[in-house]
Amino acid sequence: MDGDIVSIEEIFALSKEHEAFLYLDEAHATGIIGHNGYGLSTNIDLQEIPHLVLGTFSKALGCFGAYVACSNIIKNYLINKCSGFIYSTSLSPMIIGAAAKGWDLVQHLTDQRQALSFKAANLRNNLQNLGFNTGDSVTHIIPIILGDEDTVMSAKEKLLQQGLVVSAIRPPTVPPETSRLRIALNVNHTENNLDCLVHVLQQI
Repeated sequence: MDGDIVSIEEIFALSKEHEAFLYLDEAHATGIIGHNGYGLSTNIDLQEIPHLVLGTFSKALGCFGAYVACSNIIKNYLINKCSGFIYSTSLSPMIIGAAAKGWDLVQHLTDQRQALSFKAANLRNNLQNLGFNTGDSVTHIIPIILGDEDTVMSAKEKLLQQGLVVSAIRPPTVPPETSRLRIALNVNHTENNLDCLVHVLQQI
């Protein structure tokens, strides 16, 4: 939600210590974080404990659907017991082909990932200099925690009037009095786009 990154190494160590099952949701990491953009799971040795990694094709890969990476035992269990999977229509070969190609392309987008990280760091710095609370964000997802729900909705509307589409996140998605704008950058956002965003936010 807030563009922060969990310490997967610490969580992995705890799971090993307590022989616990590790479930990792890579939805926002896929394409952006980890070795070749393949997620946080690339930073640890998942062969050592039972695990399940879930990710999506609908964000960085620009496609549709999701994936589960797991052992054969877990796979067979899900195939036979997971009603959401059993009673869903399977993806078309066209969608699967597009997702597979997107997955292959991710590993070659190092320059784009670095450029996105640079833009996000600059924007975060500019927002913090204006006194905005950007939480623990360290990625291309940047919250502006304003607290009051009405203030957030008013800010969203002012941004929209300037052609800037920013999500407003309110309770119950987040705790009361922590309503926020949620900026999701992509590599195609220009300096002018970001300067305009900062300029409008200055007026809030």
